Amino acid sequence: MTQRVQTDLAWRNRDDAIEILIDHIPAAVAILDRDMRYLEATRRWLEDYKLARRDILGKSHYEIFPEIPARWKAIHRRALAGEILSAQEERFDRTDGSVQWLRWQVRPWYAAPEQIGGIIILTEDISPRKEAEIALAYEREIFRNLADISSDYFWELDEQFRFRAISPSIAVRSQIDHQAYLGKARWELPFVGISEDQWKEHRAGLSAHLPFRNLEGGLPNLRGEIRWFLMSGDPIFSPDGTFAGYRGVTQDITERALTRERLLESEARYRSLFENMNDGFVLFEVVVGEHGVPIDLLILAANQSFEATTGVKLEQAIGRRLTEAVPGIEKDDADWIGIYGNVALSGVPRQFEQRSDLLDAVYAVSAYRPAPRQCSVTFQDITERKRAESELRIAATAFEVQEGILVTDVHSRILKVNAALTRITGYPVAECIGRTPRIFSSGRHDQRYYKDMWERLQETGRWEGEIWNRRKNGETYPARLSITAVRDVEGRVTNYVANIADITMSLAAAEEIRDLAFYDTLTRLPNRRLFLDRLHQAMASSARNGQKGALLLLDLDNFKTINDTLGHDMGDSLLQQVADRILRALREGDTVARLGGDEFVVLVVNLGDDAFDVAEKAKEVGNKLLVPLNRPFRLGDGRHHNTPSIGVTLFSGKETAEELMKQADIAMYHAKRAGKNTIRFFDRQMQDAVNAHATRERDLRIAIDQQQFELHYQVQVDGLGKAIGAEALIRWHHPVEGLVGPTAFIPIAEESSLIVGIGDWVIDTACAQLAAWNLMPATRHLVISVNVSSRQLRHPDFAAKLEHSIASHGIDVRRLKLEITESMLLEETESTVAVMERLHALGLRLTLDDFGTGYSSLSYLKRLPIDRIKIDQSFIRDMASDPHDLAIIRTIIAMAYNLQIGTIAEGVETDDQLRLLADSGCNTFQGYLFGKPMSIAEFERALRQH
Repeated sequence: MTQRVQTDLAWRNRDDAIEILIDHIPAAVAILDRDMRYLEATRRWLEDYKLARRDILGKSHYEIFPEIPARWKAIHRRALAGEILSAQEERFDRTDGSVQWLRWQVRPWYAAPEQIGGIIILTEDISPRKEAEIALAYEREIFRNLADISSDYFWELDEQFRFRAISPSIAVRSQIDHQAYLGKARWELPFVGISEDQWKEHRAGLSAHLPFRNLEGGLPNLRGEIRWFLMSGDPIFSPDGTFAGYRGVTQDITERALTRERLLESEARYRSLFENMNDGFVLFEVVVGEHGVPIDLLILAANQSFEATTGVKLEQAIGRRLTEAVPGIEKDDADWIGIYGNVALSGVPRQFEQRSDLLDAVYAVSAYRPAPRQCSVTFQDITERKRAESELRIAATAFEVQEGILVTDVHSRILKVNAALTRITGYPVAECIGRTPRIFSSGRHDQRYYKDMWERLQETGRWEGEIWNRRKNGETYPARLSITAVRDVEGRVTNYVANIADITMSLAAAEEIRDLAFYDTLTRLPNRRLFLDRLHQAMASSARNGQKGALLLLDLDNFKTINDTLGHDMGDSLLQQVADRILRALREGDTVARLGGDEFVVLVVNLGDDAFDVAEKAKEVGNKLLVPLNRPFRLGDGRHHNTPSIGVTLFSGKETAEELMKQADIAMYHAKRAGKNTIRFFDRQMQDAVNAHATRERDLRIAIDQQQFELHYQVQVDGLGKAIGAEALIRWHHPVEGLVGPTAFIPIAEESSLIVGIGDWVIDTACAQLAAWNLMPATRHLVISVNVSSRQLRHPDFAAKLEHSIASHGIDVRRLKLEITESMLLEETESTVAVMERLHALGLRLTLDDFGTGYSSLSYLKRLPIDRIKIDQSFIRDMASDPHDLAIIRTIIAMAYNLQIGTIAEGVETDDQLRLLADSGCNTFQGYLFGKPMSIAEFERALRQH
């Protein structure tokens, strides 16, 4: 009887009290046997880890928790060795990012004296308590840090409202002996400025555990000075809700209290300053009508400068409405009431310059709202300053730039010009003064153009744009012209100032930039950007008029060879000649563009509304392109042939540009696969195939990340029918399609290089299985054959990773065979040969798979370290009825025998095939006659049955 059976019996023979304990104990407990399989678990364990008893009993702890770290596995091994291990608290970081705190113990249990039956794992989730401890410590640390760095003073009271902590900084900054106050209530301290009623109200609030704010009082400091403080606090409670005292902040407001006194003292001084300030001041209160619109302003206050500036006596103004104090203002300066009234109502301050027609003056005004419905106005008479500015405005505007400048009067007669204008126009100053700007007219613009210009100038006071002018010598040139109207203080136009810049060079530069932005610099064809713009236009037109078009994507065949052998100069020359020939083959109105590299695209429009006719016409265009592009190209001193592959797609304006480009690219790809130098039209099956391929590749990447693969094993037997090994065959557990065979995904993996990662997984899994078989006498002799792809074999790290897998699993290298296909040897390189020789030197045996299906050559059998040939099943299938297949098989076996190379026949399905193979000298077999590919569990079960 094995130890495991003894353990199970020992456990099951426990009395019923153990079962009752398991179901009702509040702790999280799991009981496992020596193989870490679950014997029992408490209800708390199942709830904590979201498990069901039926799902875990008999299963390995590591199967239930596959992500368990090596450290815990080591703890389990120590417990199985007899140790009792525990921790009072330990942090665990969960995979979802959360944190769990546990108290745990792992100890052995005994099936019999001195015989450990397994281990018991006890855990207790202490996360809530630990989180509360951490939060409380963090809160206290924050309080201490704030107390140290804050300009305010922090304090804390106990449950009896006695000080148990006060910021030490109060002793330094305020000279308060805080140590003497610890253990005392606030009302026990020598506060001044707090009445008995205030103390009574304060103590009542504390007893009700209510927060308090802004309690103000004074305390004498060590120097005998009274320091004034403002105090606020909040009750604090422990995690279970128990009242724990108060915590709060005290601010030294001594300076603020002194400031209040100083403010009272200075009010009189500022009142005097207000009365004697140079700027006028007036305080209004808005008077509104029945619809809330300001209709007047009540003068609340004004200073002496108001009287001096406006001429209105203070006694006639204060307490009266503005329309009464200043008669006529509602007619001449009615907007004053609206402006100041809106400031009083909206609260939006204003700073502006305002002219008073009634007072014949200009004021710089600042208005804001000091209180609801009030407007405070400060103003300064700037009449003289504005007059001086008006006289300087023309000169400052006209000559502050280096462009051509001219100044005219209101009737457009030129008053001044600068030197730059004479250089641009060729007219000297004397020939400009007194004339109008019409002398610069080029004649290119009609009267409507100038009419629109002047209408815009009159409306906005400014016009800016590009214009064609004429120099004195008759030459026309492009110019950027801006005209600004100059107005006086009353808003009347007095002058016009024009800025003129010659933009001949900038237009040329802009044209060059446009070429760079929209045209290919090598071929001068439209580039991708311009082409897509034309494509969008063509599609929009097609959608409107129903006329279909076609998109033809051309890619030069073997262009890279030209570049690599003749150089990039010759490659550029070829691209230029191709562009020229395409242009000559197209109709006027069709578009050809270079997308980049050796890709060209042709856009053909207005081919008709019948899809069949349009396809025929598009094919004609493609054939017209093939003819000139098949003629030799002159490159340097020689003549070279190059051909295109053309993909064609049709459009009716309902598609997107991205879809059309993708369709043309797919069609072009199929043209290349069809042998190049040909035309292929896009159809939906192409798109479906591409989409299916992309989906399969995406699913494969997910499968690699999520380990969705499994190895099946097909037995290999000797001449007596005894199992000597197996071929590892990969299967994919697709989440939607189920179990998928290798033919459905291995070719895609080969194309995308995913095969390298998959192959590494297969080899490592096979090595792990060999290590497992090595533990059992019945399977210790078995060999596993693994298929290796050409990409995998050529990978620079292949041999190193293989050696690592062998070493990490500790397997006998002779029990691992690698199978390489015969077609792989056609790609034989020196590096491939070196890798195979390195593998053979390690002791690995190499099998040549699918022998006879490729271009077989005896030379590689002699050169390469091949240990065995696998006869392909295509010969085995009909060998009993086809004498040619039988002859080929016997030849292969005889050849292998003479070269001292082993043979194995795959695809053996009948007794006749087995007999003929054995008679021919083959002594190793594989096929459905002996067993289909099976999962590891089925495979091992079949081994035991035989």
